[in-house]
Amino acid sequence: MPKQLFLLLFVGFIVWLFARDRKLGLRPAGSLWVPLLWVAIVGSRPVSAWLDAGMHIDKPDDYLDGSPMDRNVYLVLIVAGLVILSRRGFSWGRTIRENKALACLFLYWLLSEVWSDYSVVSIKRWIKDVGNLIMVMVILTDEEPI
Repeated sequence: MPKQLFLLLFVGFIVWLFARDRKLGLRPAGSLWVPLLWVAIVGSRPVSAWLDAGMHIDKPDDYLDGSPMDRNVYLVLIVAGLVILSRRGFSWGRTIRENKALACLFLYWLLSEVWSDYSVVSIKRWIKDVGNLIMVMVILTDEEPI
């Protein structure tokens, strides 16, 4: 099957699903766009690759620095997620107390940055993992997370 035909069928199916939900009166909260954008970016290519505005990699260490555009997009989405959670009255303390194993795992990951050869890169990736957690919390704290 040609790629264009498959893409057209897939997009048509998505549009049909949106139309069906609208007829049923299902309206997702506007705040769910933040995790949707996060998943779209993390699940595909970085924004700099979409816009062809990425950095030019001349040596392997250039890859470790990352793209400022991607960093800023992730930062905006993480801050937006934190704002949404704070408006919903989300309690990090309660969540950590109820999920001690997950909290210990994230703490271990953070402490492991001390002996990493590339500490700054590791901390950036840890922050991105925390961003994943924030996006999950945005979805789960929605009035109708389903």
